[in-house]
Amino acid sequence: MADSTGVGGASAIEPFHSTTTTLMRRHKGWLALGASPWLISFLLVLAAALTRKYALLVGLIHTGIFGAIGLAFAYKFNRNPTFEPGDVTADGTGVRFRGEMIASREEIKEGFVMPYKGRTVVRLTRHGASTSIYVGVADVDEGRRLLRALGLDATQTVAKIRALSRVFTMSAAAQLGIFMAPTALLFASIMGSVAVQGKHAFPWGIALLPFAYAFMLTMAMTRTKVQVGADGILTRWFGKQRFFPYAEIQWVNPYEASTLNKRYVGVELILRSGESVKLLTGQKRWGDEEQALIIERIREAIEAFKSGTAGADASILGRNGRDPRAWVTALRGIGAGANADMRTASIPLERLWRIVEDASAAPLARFSAAIALAPQVPPAERKRIRVAAATTASPKLRVALEHASSSEASEEALAEELAHLEAEHGDSHAQQHVQARA
Repeated sequence: MADSTGVGGASAIEPFHSTTTTLMRRHKGWLALGASPWLISFLLVLAAALTRKYALLVGLIHTGIFGAIGLAFAYKFNRNPTFEPGDVTADGTGVRFRGEMIASREEIKEGFVMPYKGRTVVRLTRHGASTSIYVGVADVDEGRRLLRALGLDATQTVAKIRALSRVFTMSAAAQLGIFMAPTALLFASIMGSVAVQGKHAFPWGIALLPFAYAFMLTMAMTRTKVQVGADGILTRWFGKQRFFPYAEIQWVNPYEASTLNKRYVGVELILRSGESVKLLTGQKRWGDEEQALIIERIREAIEAFKSGTAGADASILGRNGRDPRAWVTALRGIGAGANADMRTASIPLERLWRIVEDASAAPLARFSAAIALAPQVPPAERKRIRVAAATTASPKLRVALEHASSSEASEEALAEELAHLEAEHGDSHAQQHVQARA
């Protein structure tokens, strides 16, 4: 499952319009066939009412489960869909097909471009129980323009995607250990307790069995949360998080492998250090769609990242031997166009905006530019800084940019965050912009 946090841009976004688009319709016959066990449920209820043999109603459990599973499979695999041609328009209000609104912007939770059924489509997922909308487009660029018009492309949102548990990226031996060891240890402890305390200890040992199964289910079912931002990829699993800046990612490849007789698909990140990081989206066929969309989203974000040009402007924002508090004062002087000291030159506001909004710029440079910029623009325009924060996957940088945009942020708090970012990133990110283009 995926989720995206949409934010509106500061400037007007060009509406999308195309006459070569299509709207996908699912085959109603296959959906009906998948849900056909529910028809048996109706017949069971009718038979129980006519014969007064209410034991027949027990079968409702099975027909209900099989009907739900059948419908889910029919929906997921989507055999023989039709693509209905018609013009599509999209803007900040929503998406229209042949002039009719098919989803308002408030209804849409996320959007992705991906290959699907031999075509390129934009998948628009809606909030709640509403089904996703699939719009066929001419190519990836047209799909990205549609998302851009809705405020949902990689430069406007952080895409939140749920991958499989990290357990499934482990070796077969490690998986067997996680799933079998708790039960083996539990039975060993039960036998040990019985041997020491007699047969009366056995029921107490059995009572612990559900906890062993709960542990195994928790490990298997806890999904990895993946955030694809404009600056990198953040992963979280069981409270442990890791951030991968795009400057450290060399390749993004589709991934497919077998473990314990099951075939899994996903994405493999090859880092410049040589490390391989695998994000699994599901079993073969069941997770193919999510695999396609996450690959395209990462590639789109990396392309946007590499197009940034702010690196050369950031050197003027450096610390230059100042203490953090004096650094904040100097940055605000730069934003005001005044020389704080002999080493500080003025810099146009447009260049500061370029650094703040450039995902390829070093985190410290982006935060420094935001500090310099925020006091010089009206509160309404500071929304652009919050937009830049909302597209950032790095947790610390996102919080720092949000604080910089606030009129209530004190110099002490900003100085402390500058020091923290400098300690974490230092000068190692000074070459980030160059590395991303290598």
